[in-house]
Amino acid sequence: MGKNDTLLVLPTLNELKNLEILVPQIIKSCQDLDILVIDDGSSDGSQVYLQSLASNFSSVQFINRGNKLGIGSAHLCGLSYAIERSYKYVVTMDADQTHRVADLATLLETRTSFGSMVIGSRYLSGGGVAGWSLFRNILTRAGHLVTFLFFFSSLDMSSGMRLYKTSEIPLELLQREAPVNYDFFFVSVLIYKKLGLRITQIPILLDPRGYGSSKMSISLMSQGILRLFKIGLRASRIDTRIN
Repeated sequence: MGKNDTLLVLPTLNELKNLEILVPQIIKSCQDLDILVIDDGSSDGSQVYLQSLASNFSSVQFINRGNKLGIGSAHLCGLSYAIERSYKYVVTMDADQTHRVADLATLLETRTSFGSMVIGSRYLSGGGVAGWSLFRNILTRAGHLVTFLFFFSSLDMSSGMRLYKTSEIPLELLQREAPVNYDFFFVSVLIYKKLGLRITQIPILLDPRGYGSSKMSISLMSQGILRLFKIGLRASRIDTRIN
């Protein structure tokens, strides 16, 4: 473990301009956590910048995985890293500035009072999105409606802003059952629910992306909603036994 008991995981791919703004804000505002940036082979100079940060700030670490291996895979990598190094808590958020540092600070305040996982939700009172296109808003809402219809849950199951209690992360089950792409977010919540682990939520407000274009295209969002139907059909078959 580093000097702090909480690890923040930032998966990234070609987000240099966003990292240059976001990471210094986090270092300044949230001094009681370590930061792990998981880079999937960026070609925009991110790794040079991250190496400089790691050299100047003991709280910053980074992993270069070399290739695009999937957002779910990056989250699993971060969870495994936190467990191996005995962090008490692990937080995840996006590196494109859609997740606000103010909401990160609020999420960190729940560390001593929450259950097994806290999800930052766009759908609670006080939460929402700002500056998103109408079509993306519709797809996001459609995905949330599908999760409610299939899983009878009001949780924001696609949210990547989360706080985990490390001692209660079912890592073996997540590695075995959770997909390596965006489906990870839905399946990981289902695993927690099937295990009876306590999940709570706080409201968050998503801002527009800072720089660059989203990795989530209209095609991928549409495919993601279709995949939710398949996840719903196989949800009862998710095996939560530990071998």
